[in-house]
Amino acid sequence: MSGNYSADQIQVLEVHEAVRKRPGMYVGSTGPRGLRNLVFEVADNSINEAISGYCTQIQVDLNPDGSVTVTDDGRGIPTSIVAKTGKSFLETVFTVLHSGCRRKDCESYKVSRSFYGTGLGGVNPLCEWLQVTVWQDDRTCGN
Repeated sequence: MSGNYSADQIQVLEVHEAVRKRPGMYVGSTGPRGLRNLVFEVADNSINEAISGYCTQIQVDLNPDGSVTVTDDGRGIPTSIVAKTGKSFLETVFTVLHSGCRRKDCESYKVSRSFYGTGLGGVNPLCEWLQVTVWQDDRTCGN
């Protein structure tokens, strides 16, 4: 064992690697409670739309294959480009931890709920697969 301790020995994990390595830190558990928290994190986006008056129906389906489908009639996740990330808003919220419009300075939601606050960016790395379809103006805008 070497007594050297230097900057060469630092380990830096990308955000998704960190979430996968320590999922309990991000969703509270690696068991059923953690799965529930992941579902709530996704459904909370629909609930935020409803609280704000933009959504009247939310459907959560527990599918036979173990997957979960959340559908609502809200405005849909924006698909325009976010200047700070260079990605669409849709891609940003699913790939960047703690991204979205739940902050006090965001005008989209005066009231919002979230379980752990990791957002969809914390759900994505813990999914075996994830598919998102955004409907706006009666057409698919992002998938």
